[in-house]
Amino acid sequence: MLKSFIYTASFSLLFLFACNSTGKKAYEAEKSDTLTYTMETYRIESNLEKKPGDTIKEKTYFEAIFPQFEDSLLNAYVQSLLVFDYNPDIHFSTLKEAGEGFIKAYEDYQKLDYSSPWPWYNNRNVQILENTSSYISIAVNYDDFMGGAHGNHGTIFGNYDLNSKKVLTLNDIIQDGKMDSLTQVAKEIFIKQENIDNQEKSFENYFFEDGKFSLNDNFLLKDSSIQFLYNVYEIKPYASGITKLEIPYDEIKSLFTPKAKELLKIK
Repeated sequence: MLKSFIYTASFSLLFLFACNSTGKKAYEAEKSDTLTYTMETYRIESNLEKKPGDTIKEKTYFEAIFPQFEDSLLNAYVQSLLVFDYNPDIHFSTLKEAGEGFIKAYEDYQKLDYSSPWPWYNNRNVQILENTSSYISIAVNYDDFMGGAHGNHGTIFGNYDLNSKKVLTLNDIIQDGKMDSLTQVAKEIFIKQENIDNQEKSFENYFFEDGKFSLNDNFLLKDSSIQFLYNVYEIKPYASGITKLEIPYDEIKSLFTPKAKELLKIK
């Protein structure tokens, strides 16, 4: 099973951090059994002086907008989704470290002879997509530019069990020994969605390992379906953008664990 290649965050964040600027907005739950939260902002900018000849006035910045709950463990999980780097050799423990690391990377790059005249940016925005009495589903939408031919963008999903206070993985949702069955159902939906020749059923035009269809672990638990999302470059070229794959619960409910049926209220 493919792993979400950009997710390198650690679930060890248990402490709050100082924000350069914070904006708060209270979100009242529509139902009494859902969580309320405020939205906060962490932003840091580079104060590096521009080189002679640079005409761009904008500053390089890193900005994250995220919910703040009363539950510290849930907050730690949200922060863990926000803290990642594309370089597998670099590890950040806090959002502050990630922001400062981004600014430092830009400023170090500007010291080189082939530095960029364009400012960099890194945006990370958390959305609460499902907020129930049993679980909460989160999307981290990110986009950035670091001086290349184009920027980068994508979405990281996260699902959290509010009762056990643990991250929900596919192993919590799908019974042991049933993952191949899930993949087969997903494969057939993918073939129809992508208009792949029904006779060939070839995936050679995608970046799947060994040309074999597989699911990643970037999934979202929705009201009536589970959605998988492949980010840019994961299975297609950048120009093709992201790919979403939606599997209705009705087609796979026989594969669910008792825990999943309880969480999703499926009979």
